Amino acid sequence: ALQREPHPNVVMVTGYEEAVSVCGDPETFSSATSVTGPFPGFPVALEGHSDQEVSDLIDRHRDELPMSDQITTFDPPTHTDHRSLLMRLITPKRLKQNEDFMWRLADQALEPYLTRGGGEFISEFAGPFTLLVIADLLGIPAEDRETFVNGIKQNSGGGVGSTSSELSHSPLEFLYGQFADYTADRRANPRDDVLTGLAEATFPDGSIPDVGDVARVATNVFSAGQETT
Repeated sequence: ALQREPHPNVVMVTGYEEAVSVCGDPETFSSATSVTGPFPGFPVALEGHSDQEVSDLIDRHRDELPMSDQITTFDPPTHTDHRSLLMRLITPKRLKQNEDFMWRLADQALEPYLTRGGGEFISEFAGPFTLLVIADLLGIPAEDRETFVNGIKQNSGGGVGSTSSELSHSPLEFLYGQFADYTADRRANPRDDVLTGLAEATFPDGSIPDVGDVARVATNVFSAGQETT
């Protein structure tokens, strides 16, 4: 069903078939505001323009939107290219390795929690557990994981669901430097690890992504993987 919500004046799409129709039609429905929704507003007025004019305006002003550098806000063909990098991580072999790690981690994380008789489940077990699972999936070296923990805490700021226009344009920027350094290092000095596989991934046409493109894909997995979990 489709229903216009009068307060924020947006159209709400409910129902599986309706949602699939919208999500599967990027020619008609852009993902430019898929993270924040329409709440922060668009830099220019879109009303009164034809479909092609709206598409042109989105392309022209996309970089001004919050989270515009994340894969979830891309449209094809850019989204298709960057998704191909992401799929280098989401392989059956890698997921099985990650699952094996989760079983070991669960025991390690639960032991001190249960030894002291319990505690605050989310902050003391579920949150740290999820962060370390995603860190393992990405192949972040064990000695660097504390850096990522501290970075998440210091830069969490306002949530992406905020209706405020004050959301940072790139609240995850502190992670880009970390993953850009990893990517540059693995390209210069390949290793037998997950980060090397990601660093050496190419776009479908065989071209080599910029270091920043790889860093943004890894950042999206690291941050969104924890938040949604």
